[in-house]
Amino acid sequence: STPGGAAASASAALTGRKPTFIPSGSGYVMIPGSATGGFIVPSATATSLPTSDDSENVITLTAPFPYPGGIATQLYVHDNGFVSVGPNTTMPGGANWVPEISTMLSATNTAWYSWHDYNTTEPGSGTIKYEEVGGVMLITWDNVESYPTTAVNPSTLQFQFNELTGEVNILWQTIE
Repeated sequence: STPGGAAASASAALTGRKPTFIPSGSGYVMIPGSATGGFIVPSATATSLPTSDDSENVITLTAPFPYPGGIATQLYVHDNGFVSVGPNTTMPGGANWVPEISTMLSATNTAWYSWHDYNTTEPGSGTIKYEEVGGVMLITWDNVESYPTTAVNPSTLQFQFNELTGEVNILWQTIE
């Protein structure tokens, strides 16, 4: 969060990027790519999750989502930029707003991460929205602010869960 610190490097490295996670046996093969053309703007009918900080909401899928290790009928969306197939609100090893590799790797449930201290309760922040489009669940952090609250620092990113293939995309439009 300091000027010129790791946050600036992460922003430069992630903005405009899209890793694709393709199921392969008991895990995924990740293919790096560009987010150009892949981001789907939330429609006017997209549902906004409740405004909160450091919490998790459950989305029920209309079709099951296959992932290595099982089938999910719900996705758990954490305010701080991760989505999982089960609750991950209290992960071992630290606060859920502090990205920690050991905590992530020891999480109880399979998850996909853009872990950061996002804050939808900050004045002027956008919201986290979701909707299904053509068999793909879209979860979008739409202009969501980050800590510190003394700076204007919104991010827009989207998780795409293909309910037919189990493929997952994370698209970073702008990341602070």
